[in-house]
Amino acid sequence: MRRFSLPRWARYTIYTLGALIAGCAAAHFAQSESKLPAFDAKRIERSSAPAWSVWTRYTTPVFPGQYPATGDPSVIRDGDHLLMAYSCFDPRRKRPETCLATSKDGFAWQFVAQGDDALKGQALRAGSSRWADTHETPFLMKWKGRYWLYVSGYNDRGGGSMNSFPAYLGLAESDDARQFRFVSPEPVMKGTPGWYDSDAIFSASVVEDKGTLYMVYAGHCWHNCKVKPGVYLLGATSTDGRSWRKHDRQLFEGAKMPAFYKQYAGEPEIVKGPDGMFYLFFSALQGDDPHMIGLARGPTPFGPWEFRPEPIVRAAADGPNDAETVAPSVLIEDGRARMWFSGFSKRRMKAIAIYYAEAPWPLKQ
Repeated sequence: MRRFSLPRWARYTIYTLGALIAGCAAAHFAQSESKLPAFDAKRIERSSAPAWSVWTRYTTPVFPGQYPATGDPSVIRDGDHLLMAYSCFDPRRKRPETCLATSKDGFAWQFVAQGDDALKGQALRAGSSRWADTHETPFLMKWKGRYWLYVSGYNDRGGGSMNSFPAYLGLAESDDARQFRFVSPEPVMKGTPGWYDSDAIFSASVVEDKGTLYMVYAGHCWHNCKVKPGVYLLGATSTDGRSWRKHDRQLFEGAKMPAFYKQYAGEPEIVKGPDGMFYLFFSALQGDDPHMIGLARGPTPFGPWEFRPEPIVRAAADGPNDAETVAPSVLIEDGRARMWFSGFSKRRMKAIAIYYAEAPWPLKQ
């Protein structure tokens, strides 16, 4: 298990909750309640691009969480309600963990009752996997009658995820969407030495198509790389959700990127639209510049891609997430694309919370 320090510019490309907590005093996040303003449906901003739908984002959070370190949402439709897995903050261990919340409308959320007021809605427990003591960037899906929860995990040696590589991908399951148990004592996917995901696998997202599961994820390589160090969007396929075969190249290889894209892409979300096309939402990681959320679409889950020329969400001019917007989760239902995402202020770093945006379907005219 190696430990090394990332260069300063690289640290600003890693916006997992563990990295953000490590960048501040963890005690700040252990306060009992968030000081963010209440959700206000009248406070909105819009993003337009020729031939693409207009996105409306709300500049106040829909879910601040129990502590002001709440992010990485993954939202699914489960009958008459929505179920969300997200990265939460464990005040006892001062590290990220994975929690659950439910909602009828996607705006008002309640913690899933777990009987632990210190960390409400906790889905995974410390020590529940022998290969990692910290879990974050969850992806939740309901498949074959069970709830599947993919999480990235690592052993936190101080300094959060960016100083605790390697980070692997694990899978936990549940029958009732309450407590999840890992399906194996080992991760379901590890990094390939020297490749794009050599140091870390974060932010998996999975979609099914014609009996095959397609995963997109953010791979990190910073140390002993045979490729250019950085963050890359990668893919893998599976028929059972447990054994994965990696796609042999990065997803944006050879693509003509939009002008706003400057450096890397991370925190992907892949969704199949009613039109049969695949829509890839991603964080555009811009070094010291404010991050934003971009959108591309293609005929397969791995491209080739047509990019929306403008980001769908930027840092808000009005609201507490005035610097960064990352980690989208998207549902297409009722004639609209609904997106939940992480928002925060890099300058003040006072709170990390979950925000909301939406656009009418179809997304491309």
